[in-house]
Amino acid sequence: MDEFPIAYLSYDDLRDRAAMFLAQYHPAGTIPVPIEEIAEVKLRLDIMPVPGLQDALRSDDYGVVGFLTGDLKEIHVDEWIWNHRYNRYRFTIAHEIGHLVLHRDLYQGRDFDSVGSWKTFINSIPDEVHGWYEWQAHAFAGLVLVPERRLRAAMMEHLASVTDRLKREAIPIANVRDTVWDIILDLVAREFQVSVEVIQRRAEKDSLREGLLPG
Repeated sequence: MDEFPIAYLSYDDLRDRAAMFLAQYHPAGTIPVPIEEIAEVKLRLDIMPVPGLQDALRSDDYGVVGFLTGDLKEIHVDEWIWNHRYNRYRFTIAHEIGHLVLHRDLYQGRDFDSVGSWKTFINSIPDEVHGWYEWQAHAFAGLVLVPERRLRAAMMEHLASVTDRLKREAIPIANVRDTVWDIILDLVAREFQVSVEVIQRRAEKDSLREGLLPG
């Protein structure tokens, strides 16, 4: 039996998994996706703030601010992120839920509930497997927090608003296309309560700029 079982899922596979997850746990489809409520109420996960978690892992160059415990019952999150970076906190919760949904077999039989034991677990995973493991959870998080259809609709709505304003001020959109795109990314990020970088990545994957702002 493979010690580190992981399915090599494509982005489209992850898109399907995220859609099924939302259909089951957030059928109302409201935005922003209530990821904390889904974690605590529907998945019965305890979210635990941990002082200094980010600093404890910095020397290993992981850039990690949260982790799912081996028993699949708790998400530990850096306390400073919890208190001061709400969008990053939301993404961390979605990322760890991604591990729960996608990598349950990888966690099976593992016993870690602290920074030290989690690091031992991570260091035991081959780099190639760990890379896939993290990429899949990262992509899943973006797809859950920013559902495809709602993203497209929000971008069209904000583009229409910005375009109307430009027309009133007699500014050709062709002259400020990049600025318009940046404004749309920021407005949509605020609506979905994620970072601009998350919206940028989702828009690139769905080729939304080409459809909305060609040229």
